[in-house]
Amino acid sequence: MMLKHTNILLADSGGTKTDWIAINNGKIMARWKGDSLHPVLLDHFSDAIPKEYLAYHLEFFGAGCHNENGKQKVLAKLRTLGFVSLNVNSDLDEAGLSLFGKNNGCGFISGTGSVVFKYDGHTITDIYGGLGHILADEGSGFYFGKLLLTELLNNRLPREIEDFLTLELGSRSEILSNVYGSESKRYVSGLSELTKSLNHNLINELHKRNIELFVDSFIGYKTNVYEVKACGSYVFHHRELFKAAFAKKQITLGVTLKSPLEKIAENIAIDTL
Repeated sequence: MMLKHTNILLADSGGTKTDWIAINNGKIMARWKGDSLHPVLLDHFSDAIPKEYLAYHLEFFGAGCHNENGKQKVLAKLRTLGFVSLNVNSDLDEAGLSLFGKNNGCGFISGTGSVVFKYDGHTITDIYGGLGHILADEGSGFYFGKLLLTELLNNRLPREIEDFLTLELGSRSEILSNVYGSESKRYVSGLSELTKSLNHNLINELHKRNIELFVDSFIGYKTNVYEVKACGSYVFHHRELFKAAFAKKQITLGVTLKSPLEKIAENIAIDTL
């Protein structure tokens, strides 16, 4: 992907938020976070983009943008916000570019959701999983939250964890209201961050169960690979558990990036991305 712009704005939009990075003459000028621009959440987007960055060339990477319908919806929304020079790409394109550059390989994203892909050095050639939080998303922050809440609401957690979650989340009715509310993905996936300070074997076991379900699905995709790379906040924070689960299947987990957008930003020269 070649760029001939001195002012570049990068955006990475997932299921719960959008990360923005502004670059001027090869130098990072600003970073900020905002609402998600996922195709199904566009009506909820209320951020005001700083006017000075609307004149930048925008390279947008987003979940839900691998299909043409989702891509066109986001493109139209970005134009209404005032962007004139822009490209809309999928989060898979971003992952492939950041993890493999001009090389080929197999990778996966594990953040709010999860998906496996193959990359040929230019484009995504195959996609496995990526069915979303209703049908799948094993190995993601959302799926961990789902496992945890299922244990909590079925009264299967140790008292100390139950007390902690009840204090933080409220009553059963409050929890269910949030689970099925408009911010459900953010709410459920946020439980991984909420519980990270809990030093309890059960929390670790739920993470392991989540990750092993993902690795079993990965093997089921018949990807026929012996090394995989990954990006996303969930895999980054739990990479040792992912490594151990993959090692049981004779697969090596290589590079793991928390933010593929940061990697792309680091690699930008004035004329080249």
